[in-house]
Amino acid sequence: MKSKTLFYITWISMACTLAAYLIRSFAPTLLEVQFPIVSVIFTLCGTGLLLDNGTFNKSTYYRWTGIAIPLIIFGMLFKIMHWPGSLILLLTGFAFLSLLYVLHFLSKTNKDQLSSVKLLFVLTFCISKFFTFIRLPYNDIIELLPLVILAYAIFLFTFPPAHTEAPDVLD
Repeated sequence: MKSKTLFYITWISMACTLAAYLIRSFAPTLLEVQFPIVSVIFTLCGTGLLLDNGTFNKSTYYRWTGIAIPLIIFGMLFKIMHWPGSLILLLTGFAFLSLLYVLHFLSKTNKDQLSSVKLLFVLTFCISKFFTFIRLPYNDIIELLPLVILAYAIFLFTFPPAHTEAPDVLD
């Protein structure tokens, strides 16, 4: 474990995301703004924690994310400004990011359960964000799926199966 602070922030933001989602389910007008904020914090911290302790940032595919991420950022900028071409930029960026992680996953020799869950998270995250940007119906339910998968990945990272080694969290 490289960053204990990031680990604790991830768990706290995961609990806040769950609480905000439950409150929003029972009182929809109470937390219209707070749920997206805590879910973004959870997604950023959880992804950062898994990236920091994983092997993707040490691979050759990581360098190619320097193309995918700006495509997504420019696609969001085009979407905000209502310029044409935003969906093409977003689709290309998310597809390229997904392709990079799939290629990284396929090149790994040791594929454990956490690696498979992280791959599923990346794919569902990219698909859900694209669905959100094109404003499909029921995208709030589709947005919840990557959060659940990320929570499961964080749980697997914290409490690995018996045949793998646990991270040094409390050292």
